[in-house]
Amino acid sequence: MICFRGNTAEGEEMERRRKKAQLLVAVADSLDKCGRGDQAKALLGCGRWFRKGVCPSGGYRLEVCPCDSMFCPDCADRRSKPLQRRILARCNRAGKSYWFLTLTVPNVKSLTREFLTDLVGKFAALRETEAWKNICEQEGKCVGVSGGVYSLECVFNEASGTWHPHLHVLIEVTKKLPFAWLAVLKVAWHRVTGNAEYLHLTRVYGKSKRGKKLHRKVNRRGLRELVKYVTKCAEFAYSPRLVDEFLNAFKNVRRIQSFGSFLGEAEISEREPGEDSDLKACSCGGVHPHRDFKWQHTLVHVSQTWLLPDGTRQLCFDYGEFERGSTPDTSPPFELEREAVERDLQLRIGFSGPLPEESEPLPSLFTAAA
Repeated sequence: MICFRGNTAEGEEMERRRKKAQLLVAVADSLDKCGRGDQAKALLGCGRWFRKGVCPSGGYRLEVCPCDSMFCPDCADRRSKPLQRRILARCNRAGKSYWFLTLTVPNVKSLTREFLTDLVGKFAALRETEAWKNICEQEGKCVGVSGGVYSLECVFNEASGTWHPHLHVLIEVTKKLPFAWLAVLKVAWHRVTGNAEYLHLTRVYGKSKRGKKLHRKVNRRGLRELVKYVTKCAEFAYSPRLVDEFLNAFKNVRRIQSFGSFLGEAEISEREPGEDSDLKACSCGGVHPHRDFKWQHTLVHVSQTWLLPDGTRQLCFDYGEFERGSTPDTSPPFELEREAVERDLQLRIGFSGPLPEESEPLPSLFTAAA
């Protein structure tokens, strides 16, 4: 029996972290068994190594070395947050409403890159149909889907042993979307794919400080589901064959893409930390452009850093190493010469063998010289 001291939220967080670590270890083991040892090491070491950049003022900045693995939740969160901010700022147009659309296709036994590319092409063909371009309102005005963002995902059904690829789409449409449009879109999607029969459409909204629904805004929870970048691999993490099949299928395939009026909003997801010209905080207390930092080749381990309250990392201060590093290794300007020393004339008295119990008096040693 395990006893835990704390509240329910702390216990749930501990359990979540335990399952997360267990899943990452399983994925790394599968990567190693399918001949991807370097990717396995990068996944397990993600967040443990930092690169150090020195600014002109003498300060430094530490930036984490990401693994960019499709199975890493930390890298997925790092890449999705900038995109979420861009989309949230974009979803606030007057006279528009925002919906989450899920497009599905029948499950497949084998997952290939050609199948995923064909699925994305079919969604492009759907956007060219009359049902997508012309949505008739009650007033008789026809307005189509102006734009949006879609993400390509694929989960594994362990019971049937099949892959389930699908598309999550955030669409921007007219404010008064007719309910009959879903049936029209379903017919168009079935005509494009030839066998797809299921669609799901849900209206999304944000909330004001008073709890009022705001249909012109998108809630963050639904948006994280759309652009989360994380892979649901719990069902196939322990199978090296399925892990290798998944990675081969998604190789060089963009999982998130924008279209229409949102075109270009998803480009920020492809940028790595430090590629922009934003100002970066430094240990000297100031901020400097990223291009002013000179990045060293030697990496810093997480055990050599401290986590500050603001979430940044700082090097641990070792006074001995600091002194050795700051003291110049140069010889003194003078040389020491060896000096001859005269030997003392007084000699020690040596004894050989054990001393007698009663020594005989030696008056010659204690009498004064004549």
